[in-house]
Amino acid sequence: MLPFSAQLFPGDVVCVEVSPLPEEWTLHPLEAAVLARANVTRRREFAAGRTLARRALRELGFPDAPLLAGPERAPAWPAGAVGSISHTADYCVVVVARNPPYRSLGVDAEPDTPLEAELWPQICTPTELEWLAAQPAARRGLLCHVLFAIKESVYKYQAPISGTMLEFRDVEVEFDGAASGFRAVILRPGVPGFPAGTVVLGRTRIADGLILAGVH
Repeated sequence: MLPFSAQLFPGDVVCVEVSPLPEEWTLHPLEAAVLARANVTRRREFAAGRTLARRALRELGFPDAPLLAGPERAPAWPAGAVGSISHTADYCVVVVARNPPYRSLGVDAEPDTPLEAELWPQICTPTELEWLAAQPAARRGLLCHVLFAIKESVYKYQAPISGTMLEFRDVEVEFDGAASGFRAVILRPGVPGFPAGTVVLGRTRIADGLILAGVH
């Protein structure tokens, strides 16, 4: 059901995605050098993300240039741009926008499979666990995976600004009535640029075997 990610972001955010992942891509030599010792899976995922990212940046008017890695292997976006990349085994999505007006972007894609109950306390706050317990039993594992994807997207949103590695329980999620929009509250004190209580808004969707979460 592509385009998929465009349903989560405003119209001035460029969203590019592909499924399934092609076997071969044409990379810039500097990007290809990063993959010298990578396995086949890593090469396909990296190549898909970088190729789509350069395509998205061109749509915003940026010159075609290699997109190398910054801290924690995150993409080093060119000055004046913000973006985020995510992929599963057979899907890749890139979102890019200009800065300003956007401070950052975060996107995460996950397979729409339920997470085992023993993982829930590692991902969820006590309030989220209470919310899960009130949901239909057959959907709780999937909904916990949705929470996982949302928290990953929030991490990607804040990390380029704060330089901080958040834990899952540092973020608490509250859904709107339709369970497609959400509020994610950063609970951890002392995160640079994101004081405790900071609210990040976003949307999520489940379709075509995927969970997708995005914040802007």
